[in-house]
Amino acid sequence: MELLRGRAYHAADAAPVRPEALMAAAADPARLRLGLHPSVGLLASAHAVVSIWQANQPGVPAAAIRADRPETALILRDGGDEVRVIGLQPADAAFIAQLASGATLLLAAAAAGPAHDPGPALALLLRCGAVISLEPGELP
Repeated sequence: MELLRGRAYHAADAAPVRPEALMAAAADPARLRLGLHPSVGLLASAHAVVSIWQANQPGVPAAAIRADRPETALILRDGGDEVRVIGLQPADAAFIAQLASGATLLLAAAAAGPAHDPGPALALLLRCGAVISLEPGELP
């Protein structure tokens, strides 16, 4: 996790897209690819890496943690110099991993599963300034 946090901190700056631009481009999700900020990283672990990391931050009260519970962390630089570690549900992690690998919005949503709503994960990426480009792609 610390390696990804260091990479996120030192990643190149990139301006985020405006939410309205994404909403306009999302009309054709089969052709739309999202470019993610260079600071974006995912860490999937068989252990509770996010819970353990958060429990060791200053000012966080001690809590019981099941270390054997798998967790996935989204690690990114949020705006300025703050590096965030955000726990993801498995379907959101699959969706974001597909976006990061260059999949179209439609294919990324399908990879997350038929019951997955990509809206909250997209909103998270937009709030964090993690979407930096909208690229037309070929149909699968």
